[in-house]
Amino acid sequence: SRTRVRATRSTSRVAIAAPPAARSEEGLLALTEMLGDGVARDVVATLAAGIASFLWVKMFGWLASNDVLERKLSRKLVHVSSGPLFMLFSWPLFSSTPKARFFAAIVPLLQAARLAAIGGWRTSISGVAALSALCGGDGLSDIVGRRLGAGNKLWFNKNKSVAGSAAMFLGAFGFSMGLTSAFHSLGYLQLSASSAAVRLASVAAACTVVEALPITARVDDNILVPVAALLLGRMLFK
Repeated sequence: SRTRVRATRSTSRVAIAAPPAARSEEGLLALTEMLGDGVARDVVATLAAGIASFLWVKMFGWLASNDVLERKLSRKLVHVSSGPLFMLFSWPLFSSTPKARFFAAIVPLLQAARLAAIGGWRTSISGVAALSALCGGDGLSDIVGRRLGAGNKLWFNKNKSVAGSAAMFLGAFGFSMGLTSAFHSLGYLQLSASSAAVRLASVAAACTVVEALPITARVDDNILVPVAALLLGRMLFK
């Protein structure tokens, strides 16, 4: 009988457990009750994001200085991870006021001006796609290309490889799908990841082509890639 009671209790616990999305919404509601939905909340969110970003970069700097990671790899991992993590964990903290996006731009401006120039926000799926292409796609393409691209150079650009381009596409598409799913579950995006999948794949494919072009030797692909993603994304997600 004791076993049955325990089983019943454990079953009831499972039954009443809130799904992750519901728990996230409860956390955001609690934050709103505590700080309101205005400037005070945005200031706190900006400070929290700034401190977290500083510690994140310092961690990779420590790993590089202690020879745990190569310095080049360390910089690329910061490049790959900073944007998506900033979007996923800090954007929901900001208020729903129109001024919130300007507070949210402060940390990217301090970290790298190009991230702020993309113009993305949690309600803009084209902005999510652009940041995913820059951080997830472009960052991974360099890491993978340097290690696996020696024997599979592209015929029209010997500085790029099939391995790097494949990583570019998978990174841009995978990151954009994951972030779209997260922001949809939090109520910021109307489109679900499954509904946007074909268009996000199109953006990722276009960015892969742009990143592989020989022109990137003269024009920084950190500018070309997100601009291409943003322009195409705005056309596809009207």
